[in-house]
Amino acid sequence: MCASFLRVCMLFVLILIANSCSKDSDPGPDNSDSYYLRFTLDGVKKEYKMFTYVQFKYDQDHLTHNGYVLASLTSDPTKEVLSFFLYSKQEYQKGQEYDVQNEVLLSGTNAKLPQLTMVYIDKDDKSYTAQFPDSPTLQSLGIKHEAKLVFSEITNDHVKGTFSAKVFSEFPEKESLIVTDGEFLLKRN
Repeated sequence: MCASFLRVCMLFVLILIANSCSKDSDPGPDNSDSYYLRFTLDGVKKEYKMFTYVQFKYDQDHLTHNGYVLASLTSDPTKEVLSFFLYSKQEYQKGQEYDVQNEVLLSGTNAKLPQLTMVYIDKDDKSYTAQFPDSPTLQSLGIKHEAKLVFSEITNDHVKGTFSAKVFSEFPEKESLIVTDGEFLLKRN
């Protein structure tokens, strides 16, 4: 299923990043402790600061701008992780809302991807995603994936913004979690 594929991709990226990053790099606006990703998950406040990663790149093959925003509570890349994958035809802009319901056409393949995908992995290694635009099939199952992200600052050093989501566990459970009050200030890698 797509959720499993996304999870494997996210874990691979996290492990790759963890092995290549150095804590001695530029600490950002004040210091490395100033970076965070905070949100409320079903009424419980969370803050992830242990490991953060942000990367924007241009995919020449598909003519898209791809973005990765990742944060974890611990150094274990398989638990307490929140990540966003972004796709856009234009460079990312502050004030622009990125949404799972908007699709981006990948040039050369005619495949469509959601503009924004969110993956949350809890402390028990259970994953929840918002990755599918609305469809009659999902509606018949009582599922509507929701995820929105807005950048309020995009600099060469960091990004800042807000987010919210409704994520679902894998089938057949369809357990949902509500993410509110999401905000982040993260160093760009």
